[in-house]
Amino acid sequence: MRLRRDAGYLAASVNVFARQLAWEMGGNQVATVGALALRPNLINVVPNRAVFTVDLRNTDEAKLKEAEARADSRIKDQTERSSTLEKDLRDRADREIQRTKDEADRRVSDLQHQHTGAMALESRSHEAAMTAETRNH
Repeated sequence: MRLRRDAGYLAASVNVFARQLAWEMGGNQVATVGALALRPNLINVVPNRAVFTVDLRNTDEAKLKEAEARADSRIKDQTERSSTLEKDLRDRADREIQRTKDEADRRVSDLQHQHTGAMALESRSHEAAMTAETRNH
């Protein structure tokens, strides 16, 4: 789970934040997450994209601007965290790929050395057999 970059989770966290924001600000502050579309919209695939609306309303213009600024800041913060996580995951994957390549190279080298050693032994055995055959004739 820690390796997943889940756009649905990001959308859900913004939804929860919008509700908390309305409760914290009180008064006439309203916050609603409306339309939500996840892509791909499949039951067993982690969504990589979320498109959603956040509707903020307040009869007090100053409070509405405060709510908008806080929501905007939260969305940007979550997006940056997600981007940082994605970069960390890519870096980790690159290191694992390199480690796997290095291990494969080592194994191939070991097999080449074993094969070369076996061929040298076979060659020496063949030379010894030829020498013995030559002596016999």
